[in-house]
Parts: sequence; C-alpha cells; structure tokens
Amino acid sequence: MTSRPSVRPVEDWEGPYRSYDLLKEIVVAFVVMGVLALALAVLFGAPQRGAVTFREWAVQDPGGFLATTLAELDGTSDTAQYGPPYTDNPDAAQSLFGFFSPQRIAGVTIPINSAQDLVLDPLGRFVTDGSALANAVDEYRAATPDQRLQWANGYSTALAANPSEAATLSPEGAGPLPTMLQTMLSLAQSGAVDAALLDETPSHPGFFVMDYTRSQLFLADGDYFASLGDPAGVAGDEWGMAATVGNWPGQIWLIPVALWYQIPPGSTSGNGDIIVLAIVGVLGIGLALVPYLPGVRDLPKRLGIYRLIWRRHYRTSNRT
Repeated sequence: MTSRPSVRPVEDWEGPYRSYDLLKEIVVAFVVMGVLALALAVLFGAPQRGAVTFREWAVQDPGGFLATTLAELDGTSDTAQYGPPYTDNPDAAQSLFGFFSPQRIAGVTIPINSAQDLVLDPLGRFVTDGSALANAVDEYRAATPDQRLQWANGYSTALAANPSEAATLSPEGAGPLPTMLQTMLSLAQSGAVDAALLDETPSHPGFFVMDYTRSQLFLADGDYFASLGDPAGVAGDEWGMAATVGNWPGQIWLIPVALWYQIPPGSTSGNGDIIVLAIVGVLGIGLALVPYLPGVRDLPKRLGIYRLIWRRHYRTSNRT
C-alpha cells in the first residue's frame, strides 16, 4: 500500500480583518492611469498631422496631381507597373535567390486597373448624359491604345512646360484629356475624389465599402505624399517607419525592421522588401527557438546577468 501524504489542517485566522472593495480599486486604478496617460500625452506627445487628402494635394500641387492622374491613365504609374498582388506583371515581383517569389506564388489577389479604378470610375460617378465630360470619356474609351498614348504625350509635354497653368491647360493634340483632367482636378479640389475612391463603383461593388487601397496607391504614385516626409524627418532613409513627426520617440518596436532598410542590400536592392522580411523572419524564428538551442539557451546562466538584476537578493542570501 502507498501511504497518503499528510495534509496540514487549515487553521482559522485569528488576526484582524479589513474590508476590501476590489471594484473600487479597479475603477480608481483606471481613472488614475487614464488621467496620467492624458497628461503625459499633452505634455510629451508627438504632434499629430491630419490625414493627407486628395483635396489637399490638388490644392497645394495641382500640376503634380494632374501628372499622376495622367500616369494612371496611360499605365506608366508605379501602381500600373507594380505586379502582384495588383497587376498581372510577374516580372515586377520581388524575389529571393532569383526564383522564390511569394508575390508570384500568391498572384493577383487585389486586381487594380489604374486607368479604370483610379480615374475613369471616379469620373464616371459625375457623368451626365450629353455633357462635355460624358463625350470626352466616351471618346477616350473608343480610342485605340496608340491614339491614347499620343494624347497623353501631348498633354504631358505641355504640362511639364507650364505647370503653373495646370488648372486651365488645354494643349492641342491632347484630344479629350483636357476636359477629363480638368474635371478630375476640380473634383479633387472639392473633396469629391476622396469619397469616390472609397464608395462602391462598377469595378468595386460592395456594401459599406471602406477599402482605402485605391486611394493610398494613388497617393503613393505621386510626389506630394513623399515630399511631406522629408521636412518632417520621417523619410525611408531616416528610419521613417520607426519615427514620428518632430523630435519625438517613434514606434521603437519597428526598429528591428527599419534597421535593415538603412544598410545594403536592404537599402540598395530592388528586392529590398523581401530581403528585409526574410532577415527579420529568420531572426524571429531564431528568437523563438532560443529555449531549444544548446549553448545559446544557457547564456543567461553563464553570463550571470541575472545576479546583477537580483543583486539585492543575492547579497541577502550570501549573508545567511
């Protein structure tokens, strides 16, 4: 027979009792932390900049907005040539070792036709039968690719020569583009393009659509959004993803990612994104495997750093 372990009898508490309101303590703790967080945010918080909108862009830089809109139309923008997951251009996909490309494997999962989704669809929401805009859009849709390219080249040349006249530019040989682009500029300056790129369209049907993909790609294709990062000190070569506006601490947990963008090959290679992700992934897996790696897992014990952290405890234990 196995003997059962002896159980120490529970003794009645004979000391004093004191009432304790757990709910009250929780409420007080949350209130104190909330007030403290708010006060610290007011005193030391980083300045917040409002979201960049198409209205702001079109008002501040109408020439840049029209140049980007034209690039979306003629298929020369970064989005139009990006490759998976937006366009069917596998040659544009980043890869490791020349053959491993998650972009190609996944394929086009968020199809974007830059001309249709970023320009023609927003314009189409404001087309009325028989209007100059309707006639211009119909003419553009009916034209051949070569004719569209000829119009785009004519307008682009005139815009580059007269950026200050972007709002009224109407060069000869540009076909329906002046009407389309001037309307797009007017809509953007009124704030209508911001809403049009979020709302349901024939190319993006849905209910309560709140997909910012199209608007963010459009903004990223232009120079205006990028130009805001340099004076604020949050450009890519300034640890942008781990920084914040002004001389304030940023998202320090992103430093292990931002670090690799500052040095080659992350800073120089056309496959920089996938290289950085691969490095961070390998390091992350290594960190997760530390408890299972002989030698590495024993480093804390061998280095004795724990004795420094718990030095008060060890001073006390050594005396006894």
